[in-house]
Amino acid sequence: MASKKTRCQICGHHIWAPKSVERGIGPVCWARLQEEGASEEA
Repeated sequence: MASKKTRCQICGHHIWAPKSVERGIGPVCWARLQEEGASEEA
């Protein structure tokens, strides 16, 4: 069976991790969004 893969909605890189696929955003872009959100709250 082929592994499920898709692309990050932000940068277009292929993502395979189940959590990333669920979000539609890769781990690097997700971390960047979390950092931006934290800096906006400060």
